[in-house]
Amino acid sequence: MGIKKNYTKSDDISLLFVDEKDSFHPLKWSKKSVYPELFVLLGVSIQKSDFDKLVRGFNEFKEKVRPNLNPMDWELKGASGFKNDSGDWCSKEEMKEMWIKFAEFLSKLDVPYTIHGVFSDKRAVVHERTYDPPINWKKEGLYSFMRLNFAQLLINTLMVKQADDSTLNIDSETLEADITLRSLKVYFDEMKDPVLDKELKNVFQYCINADEELVQIGAELDIQMNYNQLGFEKNNTYSVGIQFVDILLYIIYKFMAGQDVVNLSDNADEKIKYYNSIMHSIRQHFRKNILLPKKSSIPMISSCIAITKDINYNFANRIEDEIISFTWNEKENEKIKL
Repeated sequence: MGIKKNYTKSDDISLLFVDEKDSFHPLKWSKKSVYPELFVLLGVSIQKSDFDKLVRGFNEFKEKVRPNLNPMDWELKGASGFKNDSGDWCSKEEMKEMWIKFAEFLSKLDVPYTIHGVFSDKRAVVHERTYDPPINWKKEGLYSFMRLNFAQLLINTLMVKQADDSTLNIDSETLEADITLRSLKVYFDEMKDPVLDKELKNVFQYCINADEELVQIGAELDIQMNYNQLGFEKNNTYSVGIQFVDILLYIIYKFMAGQDVVNLSDNADEKIKYYNSIMHSIRQHFRKNILLPKKSSIPMISSCIAITKDINYNFANRIEDEIISFTWNEKENEKIKL
């Protein structure tokens, strides 16, 4: 007979902020990429009812970094920090202070959000003849790769939410599950390829049609994708979500590559204190080891997946294990292979 699912529509909205790393540009393969075979799409999902609290906390953190400026008037980037009054990127010392304040902000941030990620080995999804450095990307290979990654991120976002609701709200006597559906709005950071940007708009139907059960849910969800419309805009609160996911993506990508996120301090104890604080805060916002119904061919899922020749749907568990091993053992960070 199975479980009867009762769907209701919530007035609340789920927001998903998405950013990508590493670049597809062939010249960046060997010279600038610290993990050339890895491509990451990272998303931070948060309910709109909680988003204002994130905005307030993030702006308070930015005020501590540059107390003389309106936090909504300037952009903060994970890789480069911020531009100072002379228009130059901030100094190493300013970056150090920024990361210390970010560690303090993140440890005190009492806002429920989930980190979603797709970690792809480019060699597994792009034909080998277009892979050997320097890469000569074929358009169809690039589009296929981006469609696959973005579709998997959206599907995993929906699957994790659905699995949470399905497993937590099942009535053992009636075998009924009450599932609350929310509209999902997706915000991308600025995409640098207008052709690719246009191509991604076709992903929506692919995402929904890729899973039989999502077809039913998709009819209930109002998914809106906003491409290349935000970037950084003064006084646009959604730019806070874009900046937040940019910083988290930078941290996680560097950790995956086996590199320190920042040179927090020349003092080893101080560096461990703040770096461990950042990584422990991040690991609490992955969803992992979520059981699916026995009939599913996938036993467990998480909010992160890895795409190689196969797909690891519970990759968030692996990331968390690596973070725990690194922070507790205080060992040198090592490159994490997919």
